[in-house]
Amino acid sequence: MTRQFLQNEYGLNVGKAISINGYKAFHDGRNMYVLFPVLESQQEEIVERFSMVHHMHLMREKYVPFFQLTKRNTYISHSGDQFFVLLRLEEIGNKRNLHIGTELAQFHLRGMSMAYPIRHLNRLGKWKELWEARLQQLETLWRDKLNKRPKKPFEKSFIESFPYYSGFIENAIQYFVDASIDDHPNRFDRGTITHERFTFETWSVPFHWKNPFDWVIDHPSRDLAEWVRYQFFYNFEPYQVDLRSFFMNYQSVVPLSTFSWRLLISRLLFPIHFIECVEMYFSTKSEVVKGMMEHRLKRMLEKTGDYERFLVELFEIAKFQLKSDDLIVLDWLKGR
Repeated sequence: MTRQFLQNEYGLNVGKAISINGYKAFHDGRNMYVLFPVLESQQEEIVERFSMVHHMHLMREKYVPFFQLTKRNTYISHSGDQFFVLLRLEEIGNKRNLHIGTELAQFHLRGMSMAYPIRHLNRLGKWKELWEARLQQLETLWRDKLNKRPKKPFEKSFIESFPYYSGFIENAIQYFVDASIDDHPNRFDRGTITHERFTFETWSVPFHWKNPFDWVIDHPSRDLAEWVRYQFFYNFEPYQVDLRSFFMNYQSVVPLSTFSWRLLISRLLFPIHFIECVEMYFSTKSEVVKGMMEHRLKRMLEKTGDYERFLVELFEIAKFQLKSDDLIVLDWLKGR
């Protein structure tokens, strides 16, 4: 059905579907195509994504796909009440990227010069409001579960651990606010094209490409922080060496100011790993997924001390690379 749809809408003759990051993908002998379901209400976001893609092509960024036109010269197709966007990949790279810090810095540098105004996909300067809203939602859920005295292991763990993580959220918000007031941004502390959640896998699964449906406008520290978080939770090799080389490679292109480091640390103080685990558990109907989240939370709680020490190590890495003691370790982390 999908292959016939691509023939009717785009005039493409493609082979069997494969899966790329959960989306259907096809090959026509020359290019790879990835089909993205979209909502009619997302049209303004799609225009912004198109503008970001166009800008990155002008800047000669590699591995960025093109939006494929339909036979009617539109970028959005539909079948019944479902709407789609088709991306065309003319260039893909090898799976493993050994210099991801350098490439990410170049990506950010190119994204900084984008002139088209982005409104719907703009997260720059909005962390405080977004984090406060997330905290309020989580606190409402926690009070509801607390009143019901649940028996399930996950719910009991959530009730017991929420005060600890709410403290992290409050510290993240305060640290972000203090950085915004106290520090002076440099010329690289500006909005650029970043990712919702940048990890080692973002550009390399199942091959090296850059998906514009992952993109948002934000400060570069967003991507740096999420890559670092991923290293802690999912890199089973010693992460310290990887972190130091990652930051050295990144700063060979884009230097990080004290302001950048403070934003990065504030984002790591914000426990999105805990929040998303809780949200996934309570939103899914799948017992398999609930079991996975229960295991994830258990592992997370076992590593709370390790994560605090990890944050202290990150302060030391930052001070070493800044060649300054201006970045002061938070009082409650001292002695960890």
